[in-house]
Amino acid sequence: LIIGGRYGSGFVTPGRTGQTFATLFNQQLAWRPAPDMIVVSGGHNDWPHSYEQVTTAARQLLTTIKRRWPASRLVLMGPLWGSDPPPKGLQVRDALQEAAGRLHVPFIDPLAEQWITGDIHSGIGNASAYIRRDGTHPTPAGNRYFADRFITDLRKLGLTRPRLGG
Repeated sequence: LIIGGRYGSGFVTPGRTGQTFATLFNQQLAWRPAPDMIVVSGGHNDWPHSYEQVTTAARQLLTTIKRRWPASRLVLMGPLWGSDPPPKGLQVRDALQEAAGRLHVPFIDPLAEQWITGDIHSGIGNASAYIRRDGTHPTPAGNRYFADRFITDLRKLGLTRPRLGG
């Protein structure tokens, strides 16, 4: 398992280190041998950007990954939100879903599946059980819950076993 990324980054958003997902992919992952599966997960930090910017950046990254490792399975997971998502969060999700659809990449949608509901302050929904006081990041129980939901979705997509022989 190799995890790449940097806090605050996104498909369009360069984060505090000035690196987008595409830059991070090239620095941290592209030079490695082909993996069985690549999961691109994110978008939360891209809410300030337009639908078109997010769609274009996501499509470019997914295309780069598919060209680099054509035999590897690729999955895109939309943004997670520590509460009910705002309209800009839904716009990012929609942009990512469009990019995935155009490239025939399976898309996992935590917002449509309502992995998190309510918010930590209202006491309504499940957010207080899974999200830290910052309102964004998961607790240890939240990480486990997200992992279980993610595995359930991979099973639904038939993506729980590596491809044998490429």
